[in-house]
Amino acid sequence: PTAAAPPSSPSSTETHAQAASQPTGAKLMRRVSSSLLNTRRTLSDLLLSPHGRSKPIIVSVARPPEPTDVIWRNLGEKDANSRQLRGTLYMLLLSLAGATLIGAISYLQPKVLQTVQTAVSDIAVQVIGLVLLLAGYLVVFIVVPMVETKFMRHTTITSQEVSTVLKLVAFQTLATVATAHIYVIETGGTLSRDWYVTGGFLIVNGMFVDLCVITGIVQGWNVGTQISRRIVAPAALTQYEANLAFAVRADWYIVDRLQLVTKFIVLCYMYSPAMPLLNLVLVA
Repeated sequence: PTAAAPPSSPSSTETHAQAASQPTGAKLMRRVSSSLLNTRRTLSDLLLSPHGRSKPIIVSVARPPEPTDVIWRNLGEKDANSRQLRGTLYMLLLSLAGATLIGAISYLQPKVLQTVQTAVSDIAVQVIGLVLLLAGYLVVFIVVPMVETKFMRHTTITSQEVSTVLKLVAFQTLATVATAHIYVIETGGTLSRDWYVTGGFLIVNGMFVDLCVITGIVQGWNVGTQISRRIVAPAALTQYEANLAFAVRADWYIVDRLQLVTKFIVLCYMYSPAMPLLNLVLVA
């Protein structure tokens, strides 16, 4: 039997014909230009009104966020809007509960202290009241960042921080208003002259304490970072860990600063017409 002949290599004529059939650079550019032109015409047809008039549809565009600002794991989530609504509702209920607790403790603690007879009972009442007040504040300041980070589906760090600031400002305002206005119980439900002795004093005192202690010491001196630099950094095993202990993390520090400043602005504009002393806080 005769063996099959090996496949013959293409002749020079066939090779030249195949090369001629391949698009050259100029032909390829014409095809790309034609494709882009057809795409442009298609988009133009889509943007025109369905009645054939030349009035275009207005399309809103915005500059995309920086890559470092994008939370990539949340891109493409389908329930981002529903989670935002539910999370906001949950945080509103939590803020109302915390503000109610703070206002009730601030009003009832002095009343209970007037009835105690011993020093031990006095100290116990003050400690219990302080623990409940701290619980009313800390539960919101701990839960809100966790919900914004874990439950919400923000696509950028900026939107996450703005949402956190707005929720904390709403809680701070509710807590201050609840604490001060609960004393209208003793003034017949009106902001009379007697109310300024109790409720008005609490507002002014609280604002100046926040300005001096929170802004000047806790945030200005940054107590947590100072402790970390003196205790954690010397015990670090690597230079990288020591650098992390020395650095001031800008994520929630900026949020905390911004919510406190916004709280000052909101409350000062609310009460400064009746208490001009708050203008000093607003200026500071």
